[in-house]
Amino acid sequence: MGANAGERIRFGDFEFDPQATRLFRDGRRAAIQPQPLRVLALLLERPGEIISREELRERIWGSSAFVEFDLGLNYCIRQIRVALRDDAAKPAYIETLPRQGYRFIGAVSAKGRPPSPARAELPLRPPKSCPSIAVLPFTNLSPKDEQQYFGDGLAEEIITALAKLPELLVAGRTSSFFFRDKDADLNDIARHLNVEYILEGSIRREGNRTRVTAQLIKAADGFHVWSERYDRRITDIFAIQDEITGAITEALRLKLSLTPSRPRRRVPNLRAYEAFLEGRHHLLVDSRPESLERGKALLERAVKLDPTLALAYSVLGVYYTRQAGAGAIPAREALALARKAEQAALRLDESLPEAHGMMAACAGMDYNWSEAERHWRLALEREPLPPDVLFWYGNHYLLPIGRASDAVEVETKVLEADTMNLLYRRLYAMALQHAGSWAEAEEELRQILEVDENSPTLSMLGLICARTGRFEEALAMTERAYALLPRSNPLAGQLAALLSRGCDENRASALIDHLRSGEAPGASVGLAVFHAMRGEFDQSALWTERAIEERFPLLIANVGPLIRTAPQWPALAKRMHLPR
Repeated sequence: MGANAGERIRFGDFEFDPQATRLFRDGRRAAIQPQPLRVLALLLERPGEIISREELRERIWGSSAFVEFDLGLNYCIRQIRVALRDDAAKPAYIETLPRQGYRFIGAVSAKGRPPSPARAELPLRPPKSCPSIAVLPFTNLSPKDEQQYFGDGLAEEIITALAKLPELLVAGRTSSFFFRDKDADLNDIARHLNVEYILEGSIRREGNRTRVTAQLIKAADGFHVWSERYDRRITDIFAIQDEITGAITEALRLKLSLTPSRPRRRVPNLRAYEAFLEGRHHLLVDSRPESLERGKALLERAVKLDPTLALAYSVLGVYYTRQAGAGAIPAREALALARKAEQAALRLDESLPEAHGMMAACAGMDYNWSEAERHWRLALEREPLPPDVLFWYGNHYLLPIGRASDAVEVETKVLEADTMNLLYRRLYAMALQHAGSWAEAEEELRQILEVDENSPTLSMLGLICARTGRFEEALAMTERAYALLPRSNPLAGQLAALLSRGCDENRASALIDHLRSGEAPGASVGLAVFHAMRGEFDQSALWTERAIEERFPLLIANVGPLIRTAPQWPALAKRMHLPR
């Protein structure tokens, strides 16, 4: 039975305060977001009963919520499980009933309201009393469609500037941009992103002139808090960004006293900045293989036009690590080139978090964990910390050194403000997989596929299906993934292992022969995956040793879940200098 109104609900080491909508563990406030807390509150209203997804949609999101509601609900359930330290496969508190809903299955009791605890843990984000905002991509009204990236860059610069205000919660770029061309009104978007205000606008460029319109809207009632139009020469675009950010801050200050935004430290060369924005788009947003080379060429153009543009050098470093992971460049060569790019960035800005983060990632790929830790300390120093850097910390450091649960916690923190970042959600599923939460990882991956059916998520889902004996589904998923990424050697090994089960021995042999020819960088990882999936752990360990020598950047991510529990792993971990 649930508690009476005003009484706290106790279960296990936890207490839930229904009036304040707060969760406590051992007397300390648990770090969990408001929307997941509302879902937990609803489940605790009727413990033991199935709460349907339809009821959750109606009461938490509202009847007008659209298809992405499923992603939002599943994300909330995962956050609750992280806070309660619950396991989806063997739940103690939250049970999933497929296609029906959820049920709270823990034993509950009620107690009176005690005094507030003397010490409470800080939430992962500032209290919800802070104003919150999402900046939507600026609509491109320019004659040339290819200039959309410029409007995106304007919105992204405003997001970055607003995120520096400690009293303001800002939705992540990927989540805000997810709603481009979606048939959703502002109230729906605000509810889904859990924000109070929406900034939307448009940009039109003709020759050397630009017109920018922007309006700040309170989503609950559609009231226009502020709007403005800027007609400027294109050389003034950075001044426009600063003006818009300052105007928004001033509009919100009238209500909640915000600190003024800081002016930018330097104004880059405009043509270089345009090339940087388009190049970053090709490398970090557009997932097509041909976009990598286009992005590299644009970034090289940016640094040629403006040799002081530190971020351009840093993103160029990302290009080399991505190429190594794709098997296009030998890993040792790629790491040297990536380090060179990041060192160039640090010569221009010695405290640039992105550059220190990538230097740390490169050190980890080289198994130099002391150097990685030094750069991570420097990367995490600057406030406010870029969310990308924090996520990289979880993915490139905590995960490979075996602290998968900590990686899940860190990545959860980033995704709170960027729930629709499908790349990060895929990597989050990888962290869940490494932490042993295979059922939660599968649930996450399937939700991603509902949004993007051609996501690289297919390969991870294929591996999970194979692990649980669903080999036909595993093969179908892996075939689709390999058609999208035919250069991926780990994926070739996975496909060969599934084909070798008798459905196509000839094709499996052809794939293995290609990997053993040594023609492609990273082939050793594909062979390590192949043998591990067949249970041939001695052979898998031999190929893993070769991959360690080659410094393949995604080695632990690809091989770890398959052989971490095998007897050969401790020796491999020692070769990678992993902490015990």
